[in-house]
Amino acid sequence: PALTDADAMRIFADAADAMSALSSYHVQMNEILDSGMGDETKSSMGYYYQSPAMGKSKVAIESGAQSSFAMEVVAIGGYVYIKTSGDAFFGDPNEGKWVRGESFIASEDDFMPDLLSSFSVDAAVGTERIDGVETHRLMGSAYTNDIGLALPSLAHEIPVEVNVWIGVADGLIRRITATSEPAAAESVETTLVFSDFNVPVVVEAPKDYIEEGETQPPAQPDALMETTVLSSGWTSAHLPDYGFSVSAPPDWSLFGSIGEAYYEMDDYFSRLSPEAENMANALSLATIHFFEPHRMIGFGTAAEGGETRVSALIVNIAAAWEDAALSEYVGARTEQTESQLIIDGAIERRTETLPAGEAERVEFAFRFPYHIYGVELDADTDYAQIQYFILSDGDAFILTFATTADRIAAMRPVFADIAQTARIEPRP
Repeated sequence: PALTDADAMRIFADAADAMSALSSYHVQMNEILDSGMGDETKSSMGYYYQSPAMGKSKVAIESGAQSSFAMEVVAIGGYVYIKTSGDAFFGDPNEGKWVRGESFIASEDDFMPDLLSSFSVDAAVGTERIDGVETHRLMGSAYTNDIGLALPSLAHEIPVEVNVWIGVADGLIRRITATSEPAAAESVETTLVFSDFNVPVVVEAPKDYIEEGETQPPAQPDALMETTVLSSGWTSAHLPDYGFSVSAPPDWSLFGSIGEAYYEMDDYFSRLSPEAENMANALSLATIHFFEPHRMIGFGTAAEGGETRVSALIVNIAAAWEDAALSEYVGARTEQTESQLIIDGAIERRTETLPAGEAERVEFAFRFPYHIYGVELDADTDYAQIQYFILSDGDAFILTFATTADRIAAMRPVFADIAQTARIEPRP
């Protein structure tokens, strides 16, 4: 007889219990984030779990020709060991080194129950053979903010369609798919395939590692940004690899965001004030589009009422989408931003002519969600953001300025003056 929806709920609940009782397993996760504008971000993770509280995984992310990211993780004995590589870590002095820190995973046993408990499975589809195994196919739903593994946390809960395949004979989960549309032009498809049930896994701590907080000599010279102090007192920063330069007033500090300078910058804003640290962390996360690295980060400071007030600039440079007009490109990027931030009021867009070329200026007020990609943020402060988008010779240059909402009126002319100094020259 055909399964009822009540049968589906019972089978899924039993399967969740059976998965939690396993001593070991392997899960392969593959995810494709399609922007709807001709580019994709592909992610993969191979994860091995061994009871009690041990695991190891390999993560890889590729965003077309723009950026790559790879990470190996070993969790054992209350420690987590991480080794990173890829374009996103260019110049990181610890790239390719095992770094040991206290485990951020309280117990590896929590991984499967937390994931499965975020699903509401309440419909039976039928039976299908998956990798030679007869399975029940069930269907249900979830929300992006509840699925920490498969999808990033977003400002708004986005519904996710979930399909689950469960072995008829053994009641174990063989496959899960999750599909969502975080923004109008985007789609995210995630597939998890489970195997090697109760097959012992050898998890060993790396023998050669450094402790978290220690640094090795820089992997490459930090020559990504050149600075010059002008006669006006402004500082000019030049990114020779990208043919880009911009200048900032004397009360601003500019940093090349990749390489050794990134760590100097990290110490700099953490010493300024809690507001500076929160804004830097939050903006850095909020302006990452498909893992495009930040090329330059700047902070302007002012003493007001006994406090250090902060404004920020982040420069992203990435390959522009093929054949995309400026207005089309900005429209898609703005939809991505709306999915990540809580926008307050209307988004203002207008075209301006800068020395660097035709630009589209976007301004809006916003608050951060409580977390982005698992990082907790200050969700109670009102911010304002102004972005300038410029397309030049196949590249997209994005200048993002931000400050607290109560300071935007005073900072608008400063942001405009900085944008007017931007220059783009042919790459070498």
